[in-house]
Amino acid sequence: MLMKHNSSIVLEHGNWPVEFHFCNRSIPFRDTLLNVYPQFVTKSSPQARLDIIIDEKGVKRSDNQVIVHTDGKSYELSRYNCKLTYDVESGYGRLLFGFFVGEFQLSLWNALMEVLIGMSHILSETGVLVHAAGMETRTGGWLIPGKSGAGKSTLVTSFPSSSVINDEKILVRIDGKAVLASDVPLQVPYRGQAHRTALKGIMFLDRLEEQDVWSENTVDLDAVQTTRNLLMHVLPPNYYIPEKEKGIWLKKVLVVCARIASLVPGCSLSWKENLLSRAESFLIRKKNVIR
Repeated sequence: MLMKHNSSIVLEHGNWPVEFHFCNRSIPFRDTLLNVYPQFVTKSSPQARLDIIIDEKGVKRSDNQVIVHTDGKSYELSRYNCKLTYDVESGYGRLLFGFFVGEFQLSLWNALMEVLIGMSHILSETGVLVHAAGMETRTGGWLIPGKSGAGKSTLVTSFPSSSVINDEKILVRIDGKAVLASDVPLQVPYRGQAHRTALKGIMFLDRLEEQDVWSENTVDLDAVQTTRNLLMHVLPPNYYIPEKEKGIWLKKVLVVCARIASLVPGCSLSWKENLLSRAESFLIRKKNVIR
């Protein structure tokens, strides 16, 4: 168990509390995060720790391309003026910034945390961070993956805020025979009042173009199809990983997605118009009560 330190905060990441220890000049970062994500601050004992350090001489000023190296047990992210290293087995990492405090941008922090959350869960085979919306009903939760413009936000914002997790990034964790969908401290366009729910199903949204000849439909997917579809929406994206290391990443993420698909059924909803009525009719057929 990791101990808390001064100048630290612990943020909840879907039942994965992470302690961020701010060293020296990085302490103002802590205040920014406290202002942006107060609902995620927890007194739970951390399961992981990340030291935040500013060292202008310790980070190479490389280009802005994101590269994530991994050996299956640890990973290292390199990006312009910052470097993130994390060891999954020890639960310890370091985040080095090579710029002054005044240059801190929340968008950069969120990009780094997306890698921290996603890669840590993939390599430990405990879950995945998914480009998806999440919502809960009285009979169970739904994960709603889809590409940008597929209708995730349109769908979840049509329901009460009390039933919505968020409309963009969901942490999916395996907990025994249950699969939990949780909110995480990352920037999203819309965040509801629900923080976590046990999943009952996964609904993949596919918005058809006007020229598409196939019709709107809803199809139940088998476990293999659900695994394949879920893989397409996992974060961080696989193009961050060098080609020679993609096999390590793919093996890990396939294990996790297959486990999720074996526990939670998937379906695909293709639509051109009337998304809300089609989705609501489908959920009602699945005996979900939302409103």
